[in-house]
Amino acid sequence: MPPSKMMTVNERRKYLSILGPRYRHAQRAECTALFTEMEQVTRLHRKGIVRLLGAPSLERTPQGPRYRRRTYGPEVADVVRVCWESLDYLVRNASRRRWYPPRSSSHSGKNWC
Repeated sequence: MPPSKMMTVNERRKYLSILGPRYRHAQRAECTALFTEMEQVTRLHRKGIVRLLGAPSLERTPQGPRYRRRTYGPEVADVVRVCWESLDYLVRNASRRRWYPPRSSSHSGKNWC
């Protein structure tokens, strides 16, 4: 099906809400035919159609923000801020997730890890 003729999510749900009562009152042979028709029209897999038809409502629910909440308190945030400021806002070797002290000529042979 060309992209311009594909159903939107809301159109799919509206179509399933129309055919839902017909499906619930149908006999087994008619259910199979209805499922095949719904699958071809909506381009959804049968499992997705069953999930939508079994849902309490076909209305879409708005999702909340998807950000990770802070798991530590303001005391820890203050300590992290002070450390970050003491390092002059730099993160050394951030890809290693571990801070290594800068090497000087007197410590060139030692590993500080």
